[in-house]
Amino acid sequence: PDVKVLVVTAGGAYFCTGGAFGGNTADDDYLFGVKVDPTAPELEQSITQNMPTAKLFYLLNTLPQYKVAAIRGKSMGAGNSLISTMDYVYAPDTKKTGLSFMESTRALSFCMSWQGILSKIGVPRARGLVLISDEVDAHGGKEIGIVDEVVEAASADAAMRAADQLAVTKGAEIANLSPDEIKKLKTTGPGGTKTKLLEAPTVARGCQALQNPVPDYQAVVNEVISKCSRTGRPAPARLSKEMWEHDAVQFERAGQHMAVIRLKNSEAGNKLDRAMVHGLLDAALELHKSVGKVRLLCIYAEGGSFCSGLGEDVPPQDEELQQLLFLFWMLPMYVMGLVEGEVSGYGVALCSTFDAVVARSNVEFHFKGLTAQNGGEFVSSRIGVPALEELARGAKKSAEEARGMGLVIKVAKSKQEVKEHVEYVCERLSACAPNAVSESKPVLQTVGSSTIDMSVLRFMSHHIAKRNMDPEFQDAIMAITMPTHKPAYNRHEHSAVLPQHKVPGGSEPPLLIQDKPKPKPKAKATAASLSVMI
Repeated sequence: PDVKVLVVTAGGAYFCTGGAFGGNTADDDYLFGVKVDPTAPELEQSITQNMPTAKLFYLLNTLPQYKVAAIRGKSMGAGNSLISTMDYVYAPDTKKTGLSFMESTRALSFCMSWQGILSKIGVPRARGLVLISDEVDAHGGKEIGIVDEVVEAASADAAMRAADQLAVTKGAEIANLSPDEIKKLKTTGPGGTKTKLLEAPTVARGCQALQNPVPDYQAVVNEVISKCSRTGRPAPARLSKEMWEHDAVQFERAGQHMAVIRLKNSEAGNKLDRAMVHGLLDAALELHKSVGKVRLLCIYAEGGSFCSGLGEDVPPQDEELQQLLFLFWMLPMYVMGLVEGEVSGYGVALCSTFDAVVARSNVEFHFKGLTAQNGGEFVSSRIGVPALEELARGAKKSAEEARGMGLVIKVAKSKQEVKEHVEYVCERLSACAPNAVSESKPVLQTVGSSTIDMSVLRFMSHHIAKRNMDPEFQDAIMAITMPTHKPAYNRHEHSAVLPQHKVPGGSEPPLLIQDKPKPKPKAKATAASLSVMI
């Protein structure tokens, strides 16, 4: 082609701050908008208006040219999506450079522009960011795989200039290569994207909702729930201590808009035996019926093992086990595992269904016995099938190594670090719209498992059109045009997501992993002490 390389830079303080909400558009913007049939239903009009954005980012992501960008400032929303369509990204190492995934605070569970983000970093890692509207700096952007090189300099201005110059220089170097050589270097578009499509979870593969041209994963969730032999407790007893019959699993509310699951069969290494599976499955069923009531779920375990694999009475292909793993993967709230001790076999699969794992530095992950099927697909979706097959031969990984692989989001050295991270997540979730978070996982699963075509682009546009009609969305967007306005889900004290120790009258939370007490130094023997011992 005539153009072999595209270099994108920006002037001013920002690269791209996202979509233009709240009327922040040019006066002649209407001249370039899509023509809408005024007689069409409101939903169809909204879909028509959304399609150009969906098509634009599809075209940007699949451009045959090699795309280089030098970013700057805080990028948000569609700005992050634009950055993710690039094959190579330079980021200046400044205090203001970063990526902010704020869609959930705007009551959006998904955006048509996320095509590049999902193809660049994958659905599991994206979930860990977007469900809590998280933010990362330039180095964090490199760690998650959106930024390729962080540029350091004596000052912020110098770093931005250096990043721009490096982008231009790299573009010139790439332009001297042959088309075949350029194609091998691309990280986006056909042949360049390294992220594989998500496999359909084992238990979902026979579901009717997967037979549609575009799979409907919310319908899949409902279908799996309808097939469960378990039903959970009746509505009045849900999320309470009443009528809970499982000794191996403790499940209850803690704090505010928060629930805790505690694995209690420490003598058996918290194995996924039949009793443990039934307890966790009942908890999952109740949580799927508690949208908005629980916005954060924390999971931890007693004893020296978080989960040491399968019990003898639960084979890998067991239907209840597969239902459990899938329903945890699709829980309509942010799920965080607080992990200490050994995690083995299907314990790794269970942890891989969480949105985030905070692991103490002593944690070891053992992969023996896992395959890419029968629940192992939740692990391979994070690390890839070849890596899982290699690890399943008997390898083990430390917490830090697991973090590098994307299985752990944070390695904590102390109880205080765990406590601070739980507080951080609660603060982030308090600013997020509950309906948006609850709807995010099915949409991400649908798009992440589908080859993008016009039907998938329309699915994305249809989803956003429906979200725009939710009063929660209108309430959230009002906060952009009226800075003093607080959305209902973040307006009152009782709306906040709080850990147990932050609730008035609450105590130090038992859910936090306890530091092991230091052994007391032995007293030196004296004549008096010896006489007592005798």
